[in-house]
Order: sequence, then C-alpha cells, then structure tokens
Amino acid sequence: MKLFTPLIQQTLAALFISSLWLPLAAQNTLAYWNFNGEEFSGNWPQPIAATLGEASITYTFSQAVSFAGTGINGIGNETNGGSFCPQGGTNSENNGRWLLFSLPALTVSEMTLSYATRRTGTGFTSHEVQYTVDGITWISYQVVDISGYENSWQASQVVEVIFTGIEGMTDNEDFAIRIVLEGATGPAGNTRFDNVLLQTSEGIMQSEARLQTLSVGGVDALALTHIEVMDADTDAGAFYEVEDFALLTGLSFTTVSNTATAEVRVNSVVVQPVEYADYIWSADDEIVVVVTAEDPGYVRQYKLTLLQLTFTEGFSISGELHDFKEVVVGHASDVQFFYLSAGELLHDLVISAPDGFGISLDCHQGYAASLTIPQSESGFNDKKIFVNFVPTQEKDYSGGLVVQSGQEEASRLLSGSGIIGNIPEGYYNTATGQNKDLMTQLHKIVRGHSPVFYSQIWTIIGSADRQFNDKIWDVYSSLPCSEAPYEFEYSVDQDKGIDTNTEGVYYNREHAWPSSWWGHSSANPDTMYTDVHHIFPTDKVVNAQRGNNPFGEVGNVQWFSLNGGLLGSNSYGTEFSGTVFEPIDTYKGDLARAWLYFATRYQHRLIAWSDAYMVNLVLSGNDWPAFKPWVLEMLLEWHRNDPVSQKEIIRNEAIWLNQGNRNPYVDHPEFVEQVFSVETSERTIATSGIHAYPNPFDEQIRLAGAIEGLSIKVCDSMGREVFAASEIGSGINTSDWQSGVYILLFFKNGQALKTIKLIK
Repeated sequence: MKLFTPLIQQTLAALFISSLWLPLAAQNTLAYWNFNGEEFSGNWPQPIAATLGEASITYTFSQAVSFAGTGINGIGNETNGGSFCPQGGTNSENNGRWLLFSLPALTVSEMTLSYATRRTGTGFTSHEVQYTVDGITWISYQVVDISGYENSWQASQVVEVIFTGIEGMTDNEDFAIRIVLEGATGPAGNTRFDNVLLQTSEGIMQSEARLQTLSVGGVDALALTHIEVMDADTDAGAFYEVEDFALLTGLSFTTVSNTATAEVRVNSVVVQPVEYADYIWSADDEIVVVVTAEDPGYVRQYKLTLLQLTFTEGFSISGELHDFKEVVVGHASDVQFFYLSAGELLHDLVISAPDGFGISLDCHQGYAASLTIPQSESGFNDKKIFVNFVPTQEKDYSGGLVVQSGQEEASRLLSGSGIIGNIPEGYYNTATGQNKDLMTQLHKIVRGHSPVFYSQIWTIIGSADRQFNDKIWDVYSSLPCSEAPYEFEYSVDQDKGIDTNTEGVYYNREHAWPSSWWGHSSANPDTMYTDVHHIFPTDKVVNAQRGNNPFGEVGNVQWFSLNGGLLGSNSYGTEFSGTVFEPIDTYKGDLARAWLYFATRYQHRLIAWSDAYMVNLVLSGNDWPAFKPWVLEMLLEWHRNDPVSQKEIIRNEAIWLNQGNRNPYVDHPEFVEQVFSVETSERTIATSGIHAYPNPFDEQIRLAGAIEGLSIKVCDSMGREVFAASEIGSGINTSDWQSGVYILLFFKNGQALKTIKLIK
C-alpha cells in the first residue's frame, strides 16, 4: 500500500492549517481521511484517525477491509492508496450497521461531507446519512441511492451531503455523523469509501465578540462584578466608586479577536477613538462598550457606572452565607465570603465566629475564631471577609457570626454538619503493595462499577457538583475567593444543543479525559464514556475551546476564559510544546486526581491506547506508571499543591451512590504517591510549596510557601520584564499593572525552578 511522501504530507498539513484558520474563496477543510496507511491484514484497526484534522472514524461492521483506493476527491496530488471497504458479512449481517464520524465541537453552522465510492453487484445499495445532537438519538438526514454505481472508481461517483440549518450542530461535543449501510446480498458484497472530506463553506467569519482588556482611568474594569450585560438599556451593569475624579482620566481596551469592532458610548453619546486617551470622567458617567464580531450576529455589551465614593458612617455587611453542608471531621470546608463596609468608626471592628467556624481577611490562610480591624483602618467598602468550617465532632453546627463596633452589632447565621468519612468499611482492604502492584489492586476494586446512561449524567452532576448556593460547580468558571464571572442554574442552563459563542449561557458534560482519545461511545466496552468520575459540568464555550487538547501549563497564551483558564502552548517540561489547556490552580488537583483515577480504572486499556492520535501525547506505552514523564511530574505537582477539597469528597460520595465505585485518590490521597511517585526531579520536590495568589489578581499578588532564598522575575504575555527582585517578600504591588496574563519565574542560584501564570 502506498504512503504519503513527507513532501506531500507537509504540503497537505500546510494546506489544512491555512484552510482551517484563514478565510478563503474555496472550501475550508475540517477533516480528511485518505485511508493510506501501513499494510495490515484483516479489518481496519479502529479508531481511524483523520489524516488531517482532529477527528476519527469508528465502525460496527464485522468485516471492513482495505482494498485499492483512488485519487478522486483527494486533496492535492493524492495517491491511489487504500480505501475503507465494509463487506456484507455472513447472512448479510452488516446491513444496518454503520461508520461513525467523531468530531471536535464545531465552530461552523454548515458543513459538507463528500467521498468517492463504488459498489459490487451484491454490495450495499444505499448510504443513509444520520446525525445526532445528544449522542443518543439519531436523525436521518439524507439517503443516498448507490444501486446504479459501477464497480470502478468514477469521478461521477462522488457523494456530497451538505449539513446546514441543524440546531445543535455548532459548539456541541455530542454532535456526530454516521453512515448506515443497507442492501448487501452477499458476504463479500461491498462498497468502498475513499478520500472522505469534511469541509465548510468559503470564509469562516470570526464570531468572538469579547473584550480582552478594559481600562477606565487605569482601573481594570473587566474585574468588576456584572460588567458584562445582556441588555445595556435594562441591566444595571457594574459600578465603580471613585474617591478623586481628578485622578481618573482616559480609557483603553483591546478585543480578543482582532477582527472585532467596538463602539464606546458615554451617557448615550458615542465617543470617538481620538478621545479615548484623554477623556475626563465625572460622577454618574454611564459607560457602555458594544463589541461586534466579524460575524455581526455576535455582539456583547459591557456597562459601567462611575459613582462618587462615600463611606458608610459606622459599618454594614452584605452578601449571603449558605449552609456549609457536610464536612469530614478534622477537614476544612471550601470557602465562602461576605462583604464588610466601614467608615468614621469610634471603636475597633471585632468579628467573631461560632464554634467550628473560622474567619480571615485572606482566602488562603490565617483562619481564626475572631479577628479585629482597628478603628484607625476604617474607611473601606466591600472588604471581603472569608469564612470556613472545620468540624471537630460528628454533629450539626450552627450559630451567629457577629460583627461588632462599640454598641453597634450585625450578624449572619452559619451552619454545617460534621460527619465521619463515608468510605464503606473494607472497601480498600485489598489495596496493598506499592507502585504497579497497588495500582492493579485499586483497578480491581474500582472496575466493577454499574454503567449509567449518558442522559443520567445531568442528574448525577446535579447532586455531585452543587455550590453552597445550589448553583452548578463548574471547574472552568467558578472562583473560590471572588465573585464568579457567571453561574449556572441547575437544569435551567443545561446545554440543549443550541449554538452559542458566549461564556455563561450553557453548561455541558466535559470529559476530563477526552472521549475522542479512545473513540467516543462506539468504542466503549468499559463504560468510560459515562464514567462520571472524569466527567464534570463545564461552560459550553470553554469546553469547546479546550477541545481534546491535553492539560498542561501554558506559556504562550492563545485564549483565556473569564475565570482564568488558559489555552496555548505547553511550557511544562521540555518534552511537549503543543497546545494544552490549563485550568486555574484551585481545580488542578481535582483534574489531576480524575486523570489518575481514569488511568487506574482503565489500566488494562492503556497500552492499546498509547499509540492513538492525541492520547500518545500523554501516555508512555506501558500500564505503569502509564504517563509520559512530563505529564506524571505535572499531575503529581498539581496533586500536591491542590489537596483534596470538600467539593471533591461530596462529589465522590454522590458518584458512588449512582455508579457504585469511588475515586481512591480522593478517599486516600496518600495512594497517589504510593502508586505513581517514581523518581521525580528535585525541581518538583523543591517547588511544590510555592504559591502565588489570588488568580485573577487585582491590586496585589501574594506569595507564600517555600520562597526563602529565591529570586523572582515577572514578565507580561509578550515576554517583557515588569518586575524583578533578588529577595522575595510576601507580596508584589500590582496596582499600576495593565490587565493581561503575567508569568512569574522563581529562581535559585540563577536556575529557574518554577513558573506560575496569573491573570489581572
């Protein structure tokens, strides 16, 4: 069988890249299969990765061989290599069976499927093209009658199917296509497929209508709560209180897409770009920025009102504190916060928490039963007061959190339940040994779970992934120490296959271990497609941006989500520099333990998967320790830096109640080191305790952990140095930094030890 020459491969790759990203007058290729591979006997191995593009084919035929192909419908100077050839099979058993196209989430609303085909006299007579938008229900789209086709390759025998007007086709990971074959009358009767093309029409117009930065008088306005609105005429938008308007001048912004346009209106009057830099602001100014994508159907609006800063005489508190739910005795809960404003106080502010609860001015540390803010430090609005719950007994806790200054007093009710861990007695009795032996024992313990239907996952995550306020806990949008950019209402905001290019509209089901890495549900003998331990509710748009890229740590940022997730080139280690997705630090441990679970639960599949497209970037080709060195080191570092949280424990219990197995690395975090900790570099051990937070940050970056003796350099996303110090203190003043992505590099004796990415 003939193979592509390196020159042809390079030419096709270049053609694919240009056609995928640039508006052309011709069709733009999304995926292509030429079925020219190495010689093999018997059926086509599956999945069959696309020759170009991120897609794959799986099939259900008992016989699907490779016969001579053609150059018809091929890209460039295509050779006459192999073809995909299903046969009728015994008693024509393959009638009604299909080949299925698994695709990444599409960003287009129309697409053309084309392929060259032929048939023998007793072969299949019809190709029924179907699609699904939910991964379960298949809808007939077009039946192609090939009964009159000849048993030879003919230019006239090219099938073309145009997909358009399908609700749920765009930005939907569940959208897929299959071709069902009928009409074979003999076991060797067949039809051949070659040079299968998935293309979209000329010119993909960019639909990104989002601000990357917005600065009003040097203030990062995008960090303000509710800055993005659906309707500027009716929505309140964000408010910013200014103490001295004489110090507030100018406006600047950038759009995520360089093809988007923006119009600025102040008090309903359009401001021209030449006025931006020197615009003088006044109290009650209402600023609206309307961003329109190259595709004018996509528009976003940002609204900000400037107010004169005044301080409350005395103090006031705002914001809700919800029930902390169940927390294992001796463990700390996830964090909640409320707001405190104070001015012209005559006495110190004293904040006291009831038994079992702690309070702090720092989200990450310093929790105590009480704290005092001196009267001399009053004169602030909306200072965050963080609260956590650390039960010491198995019982229900409740009581009032009291804020007091002299005789003035306000309170908030706190509640939560201390519980003993719910791990079933004896569940891990056979978890013995170290390394591969322990991994194999854990595999045997967790492998016997009960499969659930894909549609059931909506209900399971409804109990497994709820925040304290009962909103969906989305690892791609939630923030632990700040107001989230958006929140999802359970069921109401569930993805129903409707197109959107806007974050915060729908949540869907994200396979942390991408399902395309093993061939989606059609290659699903072990129920990994519906294994909820690695399926998280996530924003639909962020999920689509992540696609089937591996997790990693981003150096050169290509895109970032509203909560700080990054897409771009990998900078962790030196083995891989391709595209990765980096979640925020708060959820890195969660996702690392999900991956380690997945490798353990499906240990028996790892070697077979290791050479598959994309998954070969992370798997090493063995069943222990399974991962390539850079991935394993990163996962261990993520696990160490982000310990098991209350969120994970609740999630683990809810999944256990539904599918009957547990994530052992949540129940016993020490198993991670016992199973996977082969010799790791001194870099990992030395830097596992270095922390920089919050992310996103505003006026200051705080540093903590093993930072003694280290130096630091901070660069912006263009690599320009913005800060450097030979000795590290507890924080960096960032009040005059522009919005954007910053890279913190930590050094010891001139050697770079650790890199951390933060967003302002």
